Formats: sequence, structure tokens, C-alpha cells
Amino acid sequence: MDFQVGDYPVISNTTEKPFAPDSIQTTLVAQMAQPTHFATGLRQLADSGVTTLIEVGPGNALSKFARQTVPDLARFNISNADQFETVVTSLKGESIND
Repeated sequence: MDFQVGDYPVISNTTEKPFAPDSIQTTLVAQMAQPTHFATGLRQLADSGVTTLIEVGPGNALSKFARQTVPDLARFNISNADQFETVVTSLKGESIND
């Protein structure tokens, strides 16, 4: 698989740094077996100017954790197509989803 630099940084929960295209596969494998640093990644994103977190998948455990870690982040959850549409609409107003 050919990985390339994206338009936005994605912080690895394993290395606590943005993913690098030349080591993304190794980093993802390590992330499956090593402790993660989700709180550090959230703080890095907030410190770099990120204002919104969108959690995709069932539940909202990560959003709840984010609320405790970086309370100023707007948080949204998407677990189905209807929620996707709701979040897209809500993003226009940046409301926090608890």
C-alpha cells in the first residue's frame, strides 16, 4: 500500500507524533500491541488549533474522554448515515454534543 502525506496531520496514539508516510504501516501495527497516548494526541491537536472532534463509529466513549481532557473542543459522534447528516448540519453552528 502506498501512503502519502495528507492535507491534515493525524497524530499517532503510539508515537505521539504525526504519522509519517514511510513508517505508517509499522506504526499502525505497533498501535495494536502497545499502550496508546490518546490524551497527549488530543492536547497536541488542540494546541495546533483544532477546535472540533468527530468520533466515527459506535458509541461516544472517546468523545466523553475528550471532554474531560480538552473541554473546549466541540465534539460530534457519527455512528450511522442519519447522524452524519445531523453532524454536517450542526457543524455550521459548532454546537457541542454530549
